[in-house]
Amino acid sequence: MPVLLGVDIGTLGLKAVLVNSSGHILASGYTSHGIKYPQPGWAEQDPEEDWWGEFVLLVKDLLARAEVNPSEIAAIGISGLVPALCLLDPEGVPLRPALLYCDNRAGTELRELKEKYGMQITLEQVLPKLLWLKKHEPEVYERGDVVLNPHSYIVYRLTGCKTTDVDTANIFGGLFDPARMEWRKDLCRELQLNPQLLPEPLPATAVAGTVTRTAASVTGLAPGTPVITGTGDSFATLLAAGVTEPGELMLYLGTTGTAILVHRPLVEAARTIHISDQPSTVEFCANILACGQAINWYRHSFFPDLPESRFYSLVEREAGLVPPGAQGLYFLPHLMGRRLPRPAPMVRGTLFGLTPLHRRPHIFRGLLEGIAYEFKQGYLRAASEVTRVVITGGGARNRLWRQILSDVLGREIDYPRHHNTALGTAYLAGYAIGIFGDFSELRKGWNPVAGRHTPDAEASRYYQRAFASYLRLNEAAHELYESEKEA
Repeated sequence: MPVLLGVDIGTLGLKAVLVNSSGHILASGYTSHGIKYPQPGWAEQDPEEDWWGEFVLLVKDLLARAEVNPSEIAAIGISGLVPALCLLDPEGVPLRPALLYCDNRAGTELRELKEKYGMQITLEQVLPKLLWLKKHEPEVYERGDVVLNPHSYIVYRLTGCKTTDVDTANIFGGLFDPARMEWRKDLCRELQLNPQLLPEPLPATAVAGTVTRTAASVTGLAPGTPVITGTGDSFATLLAAGVTEPGELMLYLGTTGTAILVHRPLVEAARTIHISDQPSTVEFCANILACGQAINWYRHSFFPDLPESRFYSLVEREAGLVPPGAQGLYFLPHLMGRRLPRPAPMVRGTLFGLTPLHRRPHIFRGLLEGIAYEFKQGYLRAASEVTRVVITGGGARNRLWRQILSDVLGREIDYPRHHNTALGTAYLAGYAIGIFGDFSELRKGWNPVAGRHTPDAEASRYYQRAFASYLRLNEAAHELYESEKEA
């Protein structure tokens, strides 16, 4: 039976899975890494150490534990966080640490792009960061050969092919023309950017290349194994959760939190995997920069020495004893600024209503509720179209959080058996080489629904009132932080 390898490069770690074509997981694994913050608002990672190095360790571990002959792997799929800017020299060596989506240093460049060209782009996209690099580190920029995102970097290290998927190209920041399926050389000339820096755009399901002998000697994979172009983590997560049909809404509780509504069957989109800024396929309703990141902040602040395995069970139990509303404590979870539903990079996390009554568990419950309120704002944008809500991601393992989200939204919420984006990436690889003809197996044998949460009527009524207060506090926070920026 064919075996598929899926790997997802997340903000705080890599997930990988070896799975056969019936959906039986042979081995899975996770490695963690951090984010470097050299200055306030900057966010970087080392592509060689954090992405490729961890990829190699993880793949070797999976092959050993699964006792799989590398030649049994029929295809490899890679997904990852996007957008990010990883600049390589002609030898394929990263010239500097990669700039992540949550890096806010290019604010001046973004304003200039909006004012001069009327471009509707955001700070996390590649273009403003590339212009920042050209202006502030010209010697680095001039040595550049290609700009890649994390999953494209791994594909390059495996195959030697400098590619990116069409969906990721479309969120470079206006540099890609989706109608012509090519880079905009006219805009590159206008901005005095080298168009040769931009990788070849391909469908996510295209085979970008095969594992080279050099990569095989390092990873333990078999030379000649097909590697697909891959995609950003959003599409792979939709697949992994089985959210593939119109009207289905996914709430993803990862390092970032994302709410995505499907408008068109994803199997149709898979022919190009071109979903960004395409309302006909999906709609991004919410994007919370500090979701799991806020949990990590809480853990390192209050339980720095507690093992991770004990931390989650303890805080869930503690917060479960606190009533809905955390006895008047509100947590605005904007530790990294705000993206959707209202972009505000300068707004920051805020605790409101703190009294001597409040203890550590109140803060944690308030944090979970604050993120749920952010999701609700996105949900309300499309509530009339939603037929089903599915929650996934690492945070979805927290039963209390799942129930809070059901209560805040006032909706039943399903959760799948597995919360692993790499599973969707592996399936995409199988689809790409013809093992699967559609996505129907995703929620059957691969990742069926494990359970459902129903909203508690009394809690939902309370949260409806508290949500109105949260919105007013959010507005006040926006005014405060924006006025400080102007001062």
